[in-house]
Amino acid sequence: MKIDKDIPIPTGPNTGSGEFAVTARAMEVGDSVGDLCIKERTNLTNALKTVHKNESGTRCFRSRTQLDGTHRVWRIA
Repeated sequence: MKIDKDIPIPTGPNTGSGEFAVTARAMEVGDSVGDLCIKERTNLTNALKTVHKNESGTRCFRSRTQLDGTHRVWRIA
């Protein structure tokens, strides 16, 4: 095996540079994002869990289904 040194780690998908990770980083406590489909809600809540890890293990978000069937996610911690 050959060990390579000084090879930069590529950016792109699955590196925390995607749309949902960027949105999660920009959200402050009390902010919310709405008009999401179920897949977008899942992607955003996963990004929030990753970006805003909490030592106590408590959730940093809440999500609710709205009357029109879309979803809204709030950052709460």
